[in-house]
Amino acid sequence: MHRDRGVSAAAIPGDRKRIGEPMDRSSPSTSWGFSGGREKERIGVGKQPEMPRSGGGSTAMSKSKLSDESETDSEESDVSGSDGEDTSWISWFCSLKGNEFFCEVDDDYIQDDFNLCGLSNQVPYYDYALDLILDVESSHGDMLTEEQNELIESAAEMLYGLIHVRYIITSKGLSAMER
Repeated sequence: MHRDRGVSAAAIPGDRKRIGEPMDRSSPSTSWGFSGGREKERIGVGKQPEMPRSGGGSTAMSKSKLSDESETDSEESDVSGSDGEDTSWISWFCSLKGNEFFCEVDDDYIQDDFNLCGLSNQVPYYDYALDLILDVESSHGDMLTEEQNELIESAAEMLYGLIHVRYIITSKGLSAMER
């Protein structure tokens, strides 16, 4: 669809025949499926917490990495984010390599349904992902397979990104990003 904008005015009638075609083919820059590929790469980084330990790590994030080391000893702590630890999922996620530009969104903002309007239609496993972000203990945790846990973690990362986008345009969010 973007390619057709540079075409001269003589090509307009041909464009009108193809108006329904962009709906059938999604543009890589605007499709959710395309960003899902990048999310999987980011999950790979999040799923490999042992790599920062062997790499030495930076001194600025050494405190958060110490708490992350004990938290990431098992695969289950990767998914839940806070198995008995003081570190919340949001803090853990924001401290991951590559997430330096994320700020910690207030729990009150996330718990307000008005701020999440429409996101349940965009994110798979929305309820599970929201529970993971808010560190709510789920009674379904034992019944989920490893593959389902990975899908929920991916959904939580996507959901947090969408919530973060909305949060940083608020006055509280702008001041949090400034810090």
